[in-house]
Amino acid sequence: MLTDVSTEIGGALFYIIAAIGYMLVMYIIYKIEAKNALKEKPDEFTSLQLLARKWNCSEYDVFHRSKEDWNISDGRAEKNFNEYMTDGVLPYYVRDFLRRNQKEIEQYRANLGKRENHLPFWLRW
Repeated sequence: MLTDVSTEIGGALFYIIAAIGYMLVMYIIYKIEAKNALKEKPDEFTSLQLLARKWNCSEYDVFHRSKEDWNISDGRAEKNFNEYMTDGVLPYYVRDFLRRNQKEIEQYRANLGKRENHLPFWLRW
């Protein structure tokens, strides 16, 4: 009888330790990947997403802001955005806009690595 109880406690303890170990390994992997991701220069699509996130708007809004410097019509910007969504093609005026805002994108990206509130709830300590 006593051995059954100790076996059940030992089994439960094993699962608790395994779960904690799994979370620790996942946290370490997350931190390593986050550090490596910050070393690489983001591509144009990631830059577009980061800029939209920084400005708290959509990629669609960034498209329409970028067209203003080049005097692109709304219809053409709409067509280009649809091409971006279907084919992943960024027009020249959006690429130029991203290059001109690269410093702002890099600053935002660097600050992302410093914040812990973007972690999933089970990784927050």
